[in-house]
Amino acid sequence: MNLGQTRIAVRERGTAEVLDLACRVPFALGGGLYAWLSALTVLPCVTLCAAGLWLDIAGGWVWAFAVLCFVFIQGPFTLAASRLMFSSQVTPREVLVQFLRSAWPYTVTQLFKGLLLAGSALLFIAAPIVWVRLLFLSEITLLEGTKLVPSYRRSVRLNRSRVGPAFATWLALLGVAAGFILCAHVLIEAVTADLLGLGSVASLWAHGPCTLSCVGLLCAAPFVATARYLAYIDGRTRREGWDVQVDFMRIAGELAKAS
Repeated sequence: MNLGQTRIAVRERGTAEVLDLACRVPFALGGGLYAWLSALTVLPCVTLCAAGLWLDIAGGWVWAFAVLCFVFIQGPFTLAASRLMFSSQVTPREVLVQFLRSAWPYTVTQLFKGLLLAGSALLFIAAPIVWVRLLFLSEITLLEGTKLVPSYRRSVRLNRSRVGPAFATWLALLGVAAGFILCAHVLIEAVTADLLGLGSVASLWAHGPCTLSCVGLLCAAPFVATARYLAYIDGRTRREGWDVQVDFMRIAGELAKAS
């Protein structure tokens, strides 16, 4: 990892700036890569959810499947964002091969993360602390190649003195996912009822979110993964002084040119 050759400026960023940058990274750095990865990961999951709807499978099961897909398919986009930060020549095949090599530890990490999140829901007061400790667990497992326990300890250390900002990042990512779900429902309603005249889609909150709105959740995966990766980079920048290292590298380069 050469911090002097990053394609994204390494400096401290707030939550709002991280979200703004996450909107621009896929288009400015790797629009084609994100499009291919979406076609190979998001699209099949959306197709399976649509098939479940067509087969009249209970909405709860379709939603459970969509949530599992949402968690799992974030991995390739995390790797894509990390590689695009340092190189413009990244192919979907390279990203997917790298992800498949890390698929087992990533799956174990996600199961562990899900169990802790579910357990924290029973203890409302402890939930924010658990959320903060787990924020970067996936990124550490995928990008630093550590096993479950070392990854968890590392995630705890990264956010030990930044509980507030880390919790704000969690809330922002949840808000983004909810926004994608709502937008998908509104779009589906407009297309089916207003444009095609096929009848109204079920009310968004009548019996829980509309099953078709899981499309919105799946489409949120690339953005959520990218935003959390950028927050992870911000956390490492603050804790490990990456911005200072980059400044020293720049100064050293300027002195070398001048001499």
